[in-house]
Amino acid sequence: CGIIKYHIYAYEELRKIYETRNDLPRMVAAGKIVDSLNTIYARSENIAALHNQKETLLLREKDQRLQKEQGYGRYLTAGAAGLGLLTIGLLVWLLIHRQKQQKLETEFSQMKTELATYVTLSRSLPTARAIIEKTAIGLLSDRQQEVLTYLSSGLSNKEIADKLSISENTVKYHIKNVYQLLDIRDRRDLFLNGSK
Repeated sequence: CGIIKYHIYAYEELRKIYETRNDLPRMVAAGKIVDSLNTIYARSENIAALHNQKETLLLREKDQRLQKEQGYGRYLTAGAAGLGLLTIGLLVWLLIHRQKQQKLETEFSQMKTELATYVTLSRSLPTARAIIEKTAIGLLSDRQQEVLTYLSSGLSNKEIADKLSISENTVKYHIKNVYQLLDIRDRRDLFLNGSK
């Protein structure tokens, strides 16, 4: 078979046979062959052990490489997931921002319309003031008539308070009473009713 172990076994058996026959020269020759075969066998065993160690090291390196690749794969997956979440977050933010912008544009358009109405009403203010004063005589006290006059002039609550030397809360109180007596909801309604 060409396997060294069998040769070693065969020559050891020969050596024992020569030893039992007391054939000293052949016994020594067989012993030398067994020793040389043992040396060769030990070398081949060492080579096999080294080969096994090499295989073990290669397998270990391969496992480490696979673990690194899996680690990189996890990092890439986590990074892709993070980018996905960030993209979704940005899209949601853009959607909300766009909705707010549309709401602001709608409010701006309404304010523009109301402002145009106020400008139109303010042009007819002297007429409105005269009509309000005619209808208010008899219903309102002197102080309420003063507040109504300043109110129909377009002054703010603070400005009316400064003109009459009273607090702003008192002005609000008088305005509330004037609205109730004249059946008016707010300043806009005051100007609209006064211009009719």
